[in-house]
Amino acid sequence: MKVNLLEVYSVHELALKTYRDLAKRKIERNREVAAYIKVREISGRKR
Repeated sequence: MKVNLLEVYSVHELALKTYRDLAKRKIERNREVAAYIKVREISGRKR
């Protein structure tokens, strides 16, 4: 079943929704990168 999102949400709400999703994804990716860098630093010190 295909629903027209513009009938459900206003354009403004849709923009906010996609923006929030993108921001959330970006934060998660930044955390992953930070964790990866931390692991690299720790393993680098052990050598």
